Amino acid sequence: MLFRSTIARTVFRGLANVLSEIPNFNVNIVYDENLGPEVHGQYDHKTNTVYFGKNGLDEATLLHELTHAATVKIIHQYFTDKSKLSDRARLAVRNIIDIASFAKPYLSRDYGNAFKDLYEFVAYAMTDMDFQEALSRIQMGRLASATAVDEAFSPERSEEHTSELQSRFGISYAV
Repeated sequence: MLFRSTIARTVFRGLANVLSEIPNFNVNIVYDENLGPEVHGQYDHKTNTVYFGKNGLDEATLLHELTHAATVKIIHQYFTDKSKLSDRARLAVRNIIDIASFAKPYLSRDYGNAFKDLYEFVAYAMTDMDFQEALSRIQMGRLASATAVDEAFSPERSEEHTSELQSRFGISYAV
């Protein structure tokens, strides 16, 4: 269990670092003692505010709700007028939709909350280690096209990107 919590801390720190680098990512954070015991936290996109209840004062809940704050606008824009998104953002949301649709029949019984909508799917996929592990066991052939090498990650730059990811997430490999 100690190993798992170490991995979780590393992943959470990495996600926190990524979120902290988003330009103009200013989110209001409010403690709301009136949130029921089942509601750990919630994000209100209208006021750009994350609310936390008594049971939500932990790293996992904070990052889950901040993931909503970082992604809800792009996902919402995709469903309202995707022409305002870059080609890359449109493709990313389309691939997330495909992955969620493919995974739902396999995982929705055990991870129902993650399949409530696409916003929850993204937040759970980014912050719930058990859900991540379950997703990793599902084989989706077309997923290879979503993760294919593009210009930004060409073979010539792979060592540079590996170093960047290792330093960002605090990962080191002993050979």
